[in-house]
Amino acid sequence: MLLKLNLPRWHLIGHAHIDAEWLWTFRETLEVCRDTFRSVLELMKKYPEFTFCQSSACYYEAMEKLHPEIFREIKRRIEEGRWEVVGGSWVEFDANMPSGESLARQFLYGQNYFREKFGFYVEVGWLPDSFGFPWTLPQIMVKSGIKYFLTQKLSWNDMIYYPFNVFLWESPDGTKILSYQTLGSYSEQIKDENIERFDSQLTKLRLLHNIEDLLILYGVGDHGGGPRESDLETIFKWREKPDLPAEINNTRIKEYFRVLEKYLGEAKIPTVSDELYLQFHRGVYTTQSRFKQINRRSEILIDMVERFSLIASLMGGKYPKEELVKFWKKILLHQFHDTISGSGIREVYEDCEKDFNELKDFTSKALDAALKIIASKVDTSGEGKPLLIFNPLSWKRVDKAQVSSDLVAPCEIRDSMDRTVPSQVIEEGKKLLFIAETPALGYSLYRLKPADSWKTYQTDIKVQEEKEKIVLENSKIKASINKASGIIEELYDKNLKMNFLGNEGVRIQIFEDHPHPGRKTLFYDFDAVSCDAWEVYIYQQPGGIKYIELRDAEEVKIIENGPVRATVLIRYRFKQEGRKDSTFTIYVRIYSGEPILHMDFKVDWHAAHRMAKLAIPLNFHSDHTTCEIPYGYVKRRNPLSPEATLYEKAKYEVPCQKWIDYTSEDGNYGLSILNDSKYGYDQANNIVRVSLFRSPSYPPKWSEAGSMKDFIREREITDQGLHEFSIALYPHKGCWREAQTVRRAYEFNYPLIARVEEEHEGELPQNFSFLEVNPDNIIVTALKRSEDDEGITLRFYEAYGKDVNAEIKLPYGPKEVYETDILERKICKIENFSSISISHNEIKTLKIKL
Repeated sequence: MLLKLNLPRWHLIGHAHIDAEWLWTFRETLEVCRDTFRSVLELMKKYPEFTFCQSSACYYEAMEKLHPEIFREIKRRIEEGRWEVVGGSWVEFDANMPSGESLARQFLYGQNYFREKFGFYVEVGWLPDSFGFPWTLPQIMVKSGIKYFLTQKLSWNDMIYYPFNVFLWESPDGTKILSYQTLGSYSEQIKDENIERFDSQLTKLRLLHNIEDLLILYGVGDHGGGPRESDLETIFKWREKPDLPAEINNTRIKEYFRVLEKYLGEAKIPTVSDELYLQFHRGVYTTQSRFKQINRRSEILIDMVERFSLIASLMGGKYPKEELVKFWKKILLHQFHDTISGSGIREVYEDCEKDFNELKDFTSKALDAALKIIASKVDTSGEGKPLLIFNPLSWKRVDKAQVSSDLVAPCEIRDSMDRTVPSQVIEEGKKLLFIAETPALGYSLYRLKPADSWKTYQTDIKVQEEKEKIVLENSKIKASINKASGIIEELYDKNLKMNFLGNEGVRIQIFEDHPHPGRKTLFYDFDAVSCDAWEVYIYQQPGGIKYIELRDAEEVKIIENGPVRATVLIRYRFKQEGRKDSTFTIYVRIYSGEPILHMDFKVDWHAAHRMAKLAIPLNFHSDHTTCEIPYGYVKRRNPLSPEATLYEKAKYEVPCQKWIDYTSEDGNYGLSILNDSKYGYDQANNIVRVSLFRSPSYPPKWSEAGSMKDFIREREITDQGLHEFSIALYPHKGCWREAQTVRRAYEFNYPLIARVEEEHEGELPQNFSFLEVNPDNIIVTALKRSEDDEGITLRFYEAYGKDVNAEIKLPYGPKEVYETDILERKICKIENFSSISISHNEIKTLKIKL
């Protein structure tokens, strides 16, 4: 090898980007893994200096089970130091739409697998192709054993180049992680024609950061393949090439980051304290909205099963650990970035639905079994049929509850003090609705007592039908609905004495969303026209933005006027030439004593290349919205603001989770928007629009995707058929923190659970809390059996950005409590369990031994 003095360095490592689900199903992915890994292992025999990296614990687990001979050889190459495991997660996940706890489980199950099988935790976070990253991700990664982070996706921006390739990415809590945005792709080709390309990349790195070390990832990707033999032959030839502009080095990713660490304090390496927003693929927050609802429901169902199964296990019940891990892994698999984003083929979502149906069956049975054991310990003796109301959340709440019953005879509901509770028969006598009060993560006992007749209750619910409008009202709010248009024209807060809505009212807008050329990524010159499932096209239609508003209601009528809730039904029809009509049925509801207006949607959607949004105009100004992100929140500026930077203007469609808030500039009042399954929205001055669904074409199958032209051809339209989801409007005094919006959003997603029980004696009282955590900015996200089965794992986070002491109340005094990281490795012993210090925006995990 020729000695090359004082030259910059190219650090090369082979890689095979393998999409878990995309234009093929996971079954095919396992075949791709098998073939790719065999190819890599054969090349390692022939080229002793060749190094390779691969992510995703699920691939290794599949090889271990299906192809043990491949797995054994991989393990040998790992021990040799030539095959490097990266990522630490179960799959290369989407980071915006899964819950914070789901992201924690990606690393918990991924890292524990790697530790068990290979004896180490992975140190490099690896998401080269995911579509943007939440501000909180550095803390999640660092608390999961990750020291470094790599992506390449920010080079896909379409408005302004991402300005850094090496930076310290900082979470709102102050956690920093050394991060690298590749200068090239994750699938470069090593050939003489690319020498100038790589030299140009290094020149850019030098100019931006004063760094002389370039990382190059090479190998065929997406559908696997990995390094070509020609890549390795060229590397061998380059080592003897006297005029090569750099020294070349077969490396490992971890070693490259250690090289970058030496530049800290010397090179120009900035700190970035913000989300890493991708200025491309903005439609992924909305496409395949039915699966996005499956994702949210799956996360909530498995969380509730974990919580109540843990409690039941303390009473002698079985904790279904193996089944929980099995279904968590299914959830994590389908949170792969091309799956949850909606960019997969139909067969991918058929697999997802099948897995969800299995999960629903498991969680239904497991939850019933856990609640049965808990209920059996409660003293339910007394007059009337016992009715236990379970609260899965870690704070006291007053909320609606429904009990399923064949109400052939009149009855009434009484609380534990034998006071009559107003109730209402709904769904043609199939359910009884009432407002229940429950302790934190526990239950309250109510009773169903026979009555001579159905009682009439006087509550704060009022319904008034006038000539032009219908008014729904309780003691907190008043909503007015136009009888001709169905538009909600007024949402009046009685405490603040103000209408929150702007002149146009709450309405549905349906935009033309045809793929159209002209918007390209800056780095790759890649046109968005070929990304129908990924993109939002509503702002680039020829002739300008084209949309209609649903203002001609087919039906507006009162369908419920009870003491617990009142409901107005609104029905619209949307017509598109050549398509079956789409119908929107909206149930606008108000509940006794609750300052929230509910909108339950039932939509039969048949449109093509359309995007539906719920527009909510406000009659006051704010230049910002705030919304939930995994384990936290982010505040974003209105992209139409004259104060908006180019980065902010690019955020014309952004991700959210369970809530969005629009608070006045002076902080005196605001409106929170809650949802049970939506992930995208935009702000246009004083209008906030929740993205409901869009209907692009499915992408082609891999066998049909010979060129980019195949992605442009019209195919079957996605998201057709029935959609049922809920959105709620919550006017409030002060900002979202004072309004406890985070708690309201959790309550909107975690309903109370009613269980009719037999009468019996028991050691537990009629009302009981198994766990209460305060103050209101502490949100519990996990209560489960510890991974080593030697205690209880409790995880929570600080939601408001304030340093506080978490007050934890358990009915049982713990023997020992340790703070751990997300991987449940001990950090320190907690001496005062009842009051634990937690910093602003911090995620805290405890291991409790009872």
